[in-house]
Amino acid sequence: MPTPTGITRINVESARDMYAAVHRQVADADIFIAAAAVADFQPVAVAKQKIKKQGVSVKLDLEPAPDIIKSVADMAKRPYVVGFAAETNDVEENARIKLKRKRLDMIAANQVGDGIAFDCDDNALTVIWPAARSRSRADPNRSCAPARCLDRSTLAAARRQPAARSAQTPDRRPAARSRARPRVRR
Repeated sequence: MPTPTGITRINVESARDMYAAVHRQVADADIFIAAAAVADFQPVAVAKQKIKKQGVSVKLDLEPAPDIIKSVADMAKRPYVVGFAAETNDVEENARIKLKRKRLDMIAANQVGDGIAFDCDDNALTVIWPAARSRSRADPNRSCAPARCLDRSTLAAARRQPAARSAQTPDRRPAARSRARPRVRR
């Protein structure tokens, strides 16, 4: 995929690489948007060469991958942290649990499954903040949905927060929301 103009791209090959790359860059960020987890699990040991088929089963030991978004949200001086949740059931409830457990400032959730969200042209997001507010948005243009969940008032609220946001702050929600919609360039 080509890198868009004005974007710095850092290529990584594993969750461990991405964790390190994020933590090298995030200190200067006002907003951190984690669009998806690299993986929930990773191999305990990485083979240095191809594992050849030998006619028998192979057992792979897995361990949890680093939780990059939680590690950013737990920083003493942290940016405004936005996460996404793709859920197969109980979308809003599961997203609220993730929002609280990972201590996010905002989460955008959508239902996924057979014929929903993936491999189709439309999408719907529910955007949730810690203070129990949420807003649902159906978006016929799935490429714009993530950008539209971050409207101008949300971004302005994130910029207004002090640079030294404490990881202990219990309610880090954006200010009142406006009806203004961001422009999305394609």
